[in-house]
Amino acid sequence: MYPWSIDAREAIKELSDIDDTFIEETDDIEVFLNQHKYYFVVATKGVGKSLLLVLKRKKLKGTECIIPKDLLLDVPELAFDSLSHDVRSLMYKEESMQMLWMASIIVAIIKNLDMADEMGKTNISESLQNLLKTKTTTVSGNLGEILGSLSRKQFYQELSGDYNALISMAQTVNKTVAVFIDNIDECFEKAGRDIWYATQTSLMRAIYKLVRLNPKLKVFASVRKEAFLKLKKETEMIQQLNGVSLMLSYSKEELREIFIKNIYKDSPKKYLNESLIKTDPIKAFVGAAFVPHGFVNEQEEIFDYIYRHTLRRARDLMEMGSAISRCNKAERNPESPGGMDQFKSIINDAATLIADGYINEVLPHIGFKGRTDFERLFELIDANVLTIDNLISVCMQFNNTHHCNTADCKQCIDKTHVFCELYKIGLLGYVEESLIEKGRYVQKFAVIGEKTFDDVGLLPDSRFYLIHPVLKKRIKEKNPRYKQSESETAKHDNIIGYDKPWKMPNRFPPPGPDRFFRASPPVLIDKTSHRLIDSNGRSIPLNYSQHCVLIALFEKVGKHTIGLLSDAFIARIILETVGKGEGHDIANVKGISEQFARQLRRHLKDYGIKDKDVIIKRVRNKGFLPGSAWDEKTPLIYGSEVPLVRGKDS
Repeated sequence: MYPWSIDAREAIKELSDIDDTFIEETDDIEVFLNQHKYYFVVATKGVGKSLLLVLKRKKLKGTECIIPKDLLLDVPELAFDSLSHDVRSLMYKEESMQMLWMASIIVAIIKNLDMADEMGKTNISESLQNLLKTKTTTVSGNLGEILGSLSRKQFYQELSGDYNALISMAQTVNKTVAVFIDNIDECFEKAGRDIWYATQTSLMRAIYKLVRLNPKLKVFASVRKEAFLKLKKETEMIQQLNGVSLMLSYSKEELREIFIKNIYKDSPKKYLNESLIKTDPIKAFVGAAFVPHGFVNEQEEIFDYIYRHTLRRARDLMEMGSAISRCNKAERNPESPGGMDQFKSIINDAATLIADGYINEVLPHIGFKGRTDFERLFELIDANVLTIDNLISVCMQFNNTHHCNTADCKQCIDKTHVFCELYKIGLLGYVEESLIEKGRYVQKFAVIGEKTFDDVGLLPDSRFYLIHPVLKKRIKEKNPRYKQSESETAKHDNIIGYDKPWKMPNRFPPPGPDRFFRASPPVLIDKTSHRLIDSNGRSIPLNYSQHCVLIALFEKVGKHTIGLLSDAFIARIILETVGKGEGHDIANVKGISEQFARQLRRHLKDYGIKDKDVIIKRVRNKGFLPGSAWDEKTPLIYGSEVPLVRGKDS
C-alpha cells in the first residue's frame, strides 16, 4: 500500500498489501474491525468504505468460510442495458429486489459450503436447480445469473416458491460464514435513480434479515449514505438498521491526521524541510506554514487552504497530497520566486479534478441532463458571492423563463432548480448566524451525501450564497466575467470555506425579525435580498435600483400618515446604484423618476401584479408615496385603489 492511494481496491491486491498505519482508527472504526456490531459501512463516495471492508476481511482471515474466496471483495459488474424490460421492472420494486438479494447470498453460501447436493434434494424449481449447478460462487455472480435467465413470470411462479426452501437451508448452516459485498452503487449508477436506490436499500433489508435468521452468517456491505437516507424516510426499521450501520465520516482534524500519516509514508526526497518532519510535518512537506490570500488581506494555514479546496473526503486529501508530491520541489518551493503561486496552482488544479470527478458521480442522480447543463449554468454565474436575487435571475435565465412561479421550489415541478441541486450536492454554501453567539456569522456547506438526490426546495434562507472553491476554474473557463468575482470576495472581505467566519458588510441591513416590510394586499418587501414576496408566496426579483427605492420609501416615509420621496432623491438613488458618482449632474430628475415608475410597473405586471395591487404610487411632478401614506386627495398615477398599511414587522 503506497502513500496517497486514492482507490483502496487499486492499491491493495492482497491482504499482505495492507498497511494498518495508514488508518485513522476512530472509536466506531475500532468497533467495526474488532466486533460484529456493524454489518454496513455507510458513507458517500471517496470516504474509504472499501478500505474498511478489506481491513475487516483481514481481521476475519481465519473464518471457516469467506466469500468471495479468491477475491478481496465481491464487486458486481452487470451489463444493465442487456437486461430485459421484464427483469428491470422487478428491480424497481424493493420487495422483489430484496428476494433476489436473499436468493443470491444464500445460493453463494450453499455453493461455498458444498451444500448444493443437499439443497437439490428438496422440492425446488428447475430454475434454482440449474442455478445451483453453475460454477458461479459469488453473490454478484449469482445475481447476474438470476437476472440474465429469469423472466418476470418465472420470478413469481418459481423463485417466490423457492424462497422458503432457501431460508430453511440458510438456517441450517452451522459454520461461520463471512461475506463481503462492495460497490453496489457503482454497478447500478446508470440504471436510473429509482433502481440505484432500490438495489442498495433492498440489500440492507436482505442482509439484516439473514444475519438475524442465523448468527453464524456475517454479511458485510458498503452502502452509499444517500441511499441510507432514502431508506431512513421509508422504513419503520430505521432504528434497527441504524444500530448495525457504521456511519463513516471524518472530522477536519481526523482528515489532517490522515494527511500527515501519508506524508510520513512518502519519500523524504519529497520534503522541502526534512528537519521539521517530527514537529510540523505539513510544513516539512510543503515548505510553508501559511498561504497569503490573493484578494483578502489574510494569511491561511496551509492545511486550511488545502482543506477548503476539497469536498471533505479522504480521497480528496489523497488527490491533493499526490499532486504536491508529484511536483518538482524546486518549482513549488514557497521561498523561491513564483513558488507560492505554483503551490496554489497545484491545489486549484487538483480541486478542479475533484470537482470534475464528483460531478460525473452525481450526474445520473440529479436534475441536470448532462455536463452541458453544468456548463450552461457556469456561463451565467458572475461571482462566487451571490444574493437571492442573483440566484433567482440565474435560475430564470437557465430555465429560459421570465417568471419565478413561486417562492417554494417544491411547487415548481417543470423547471430545473439549479441552485437547489448545487446546494444538496454540497457545491453551494450559505451564510447563517451563529446559534451560540448573536451577531456572529459562519459559512455553511451541506456535507457530501447529507441530502438525498430527490429532495427539492432545500435551499436555506440566507443573505448570501457561496460558490464552492472547487468550481472556480471551470466557471472561469465558461464565464470571463467571473474573473471579477475575486473583487466581490474582497468587497465582503471574506475567504470562502467550511465553517469559516463571515464578516457581514455594513451596507446591508441586519437580519432578524425586522427582515420584511409588510404591506396590504399582503406583499413582503425583503430588506436583506432584492425581492418581493406576494400573497401567493411567489418570490419576485428586483434589480438593485428597484430594491433601494422601495426600501427608501418605507424607511423614509412609510411610518407617517403622509410623506413623499422626491423625484430628486429617487433620481439620486437610481444613478448611484447604476454606478454614477456623487458629483454627477442630475439634469432631468422628473424624467428619471417617471421612467423608473414605468419600468417598475412593467416589471411587476410581468409577474402578474396588477395596478390595483402595487405597493407604491406616483405623485405627478413630485415623487413617490409608499402604499401606507395614502389619502383620497392625492392624485393617483401609479398605485392601488386600496390603501396599503405598513403592518408589524414579519
